[in-house]
Amino acid sequence: MLAVVSVVVWALIPDRTSTSTLATSPATTTSQHPITGDALHRVLLDGGELTKLLDTPFKAQPGLMGDGTAGSFDTLIGGSSTPPKCTGVVNVAHKDAYASATVQRVAGEYWWGTGVGRVLTVDEAAVALPTAPDVQTLFAKFSEQWKACDGQTVTTPPGSQGGENIVEHIRGVTITDSVLSATLDMEIQDGDTVPVARAVGIQGNCLVDVLVHFHLPWPDEPGSADPKTSGIDVARAMMDKASKLS
Repeated sequence: MLAVVSVVVWALIPDRTSTSTLATSPATTTSQHPITGDALHRVLLDGGELTKLLDTPFKAQPGLMGDGTAGSFDTLIGGSSTPPKCTGVVNVAHKDAYASATVQRVAGEYWWGTGVGRVLTVDEAAVALPTAPDVQTLFAKFSEQWKACDGQTVTTPPGSQGGENIVEHIRGVTITDSVLSATLDMEIQDGDTVPVARAVGIQGNCLVDVLVHFHLPWPDEPGSADPKTSGIDVARAMMDKASKLS
């Protein structure tokens, strides 16, 4: 039965490669050595690091921007959701979210859970801007956008793989120690929803952008991954790697 549910959930995951209660302010982050070029890819977590955090084995898959791709603004995904202002909340590394910034470099990876565990997929991206103040400005904009979308229902049309519209309910927008987070409840069938953890963090001239998609019913699967914390955990691990590179 669980396998059948997982297949249903997989079929409803948006094709994010297609053209298709804030309480505090973010902490100031500085960087004497901005992360540039191919070094940005080293901010991403590998399969082993994700397994330690999420108690699920992973395999890299073509997805967000290919298989470990690094590129420029054009590498970011396109498409739109309704309402448009919430597109960046439900999508990782979306062009609409970063359009107001000067994106110097983008790196991304898409992971598929390959064994027993609570997590179905992980999207992770690192985006480099020219300076840390540029990052802080964009993060403040994200914070206001996400706050305005808290409680909203967002509809995303199917991507190149076809299928039905994706309907997600945004809740629990918070910001703590330079990490912005939210939970998406994605509708699947018969009124059921599956949780998706979203998080964006900042370190120096780099933003990290994360989406963790859970199995249904995720509490019945072994492991410690949790929709309330796992997106934040992945973002913080990426921020730690960015700090060591800067």
